[in-house]
Amino acid sequence: MHPKIAGIRSAVVHAALALVAVAPVAAAQASTPAPPVPPAALATTTDFVLDVSGIQSWGLFSDPMNVRRTLNVGANARVVGLGWSFTQTATAPSFLAHMNVAIGSSATALLGLVGDELDTFSGTKSYDSGGVLDLVLAGADFSVLGDGLLQFEFFETLDDFTNAPDGTWGSGTLTIRVESMDVVPEPSTYALLGTGLGLLGVVRLRRRRGTSVPAPTCRCRSVATRRTPTSCRCCPSR
Repeated sequence: MHPKIAGIRSAVVHAALALVAVAPVAAAQASTPAPPVPPAALATTTDFVLDVSGIQSWGLFSDPMNVRRTLNVGANARVVGLGWSFTQTATAPSFLAHMNVAIGSSATALLGLVGDELDTFSGTKSYDSGGVLDLVLAGADFSVLGDGLLQFEFFETLDDFTNAPDGTWGSGTLTIRVESMDVVPEPSTYALLGTGLGLLGVVRLRRRRGTSVPAPTCRCRSVATRRTPTSCRCCPSR
C-alpha cells in the first residue's frame, strides 16, 4: 500500500487497532455533526507544526515512559487537517509499523497515526503525506476543549523492550490544521458605535464652543444715548 494512502487510512481507523478503549469515543466524535456556524462568526484556519525530531518510542499507549507533547491551538478549535513528513528507525525485533502517535484533546486521544501499518520490518524509512490532508473529508475531524490543548503521545503497539525505547523518530514534523471562529460584529453594532462616537464629538464641540465664546454684551448699556430703550434682546423688559 502506498504510504500516503496507508497514512490517511491509519488516520481514520488506526485508533481501533491500538486504542481499543478510545475507538468508540473516536467513532462517536466522527459521527457527530459539526455545530452550525452562526451568521456572526467567521471561520479561519491556522497550521501548527510540531517538531518530532529525536523523539523516542517507548511502550504501549498510556505507558508513563512515553513521550508527550502539547500544542495550544485555541479554545474549542476544530482540527480539520493533518500532514506529516518524518523519518523513523525501528530497532530489531521491533517493526516500523509498531511506532505510532495518538492525537487528541486534553481529555482523550481521538486519532492515531502510523507511517505505514504494513511495514512489519525493522530499519529506517521516511514517510510524507505530500501536504495537509483533509480530516473533514475523511470523517476524522474533532474539536479540542475549552483549554485549547492538543496533545500528542508517541507509543508502540507492541513493546519489544523493557525499560528501553523500541525506536526513534529521527527527524521531521507533524502539521496540524485547525479551524477557529472569529466573532464578527453585526452591522447594527457598527451603526450604534458610529452614532455614539458622533454624539460624543458633538458634546465635546459644544463644550469647546461654550468655553471659547465670550458672553454677549448689551449695546444699549454700552452706548450713551439720550433715550434709554425700554427693551432689547439682551436685557429684560422694563
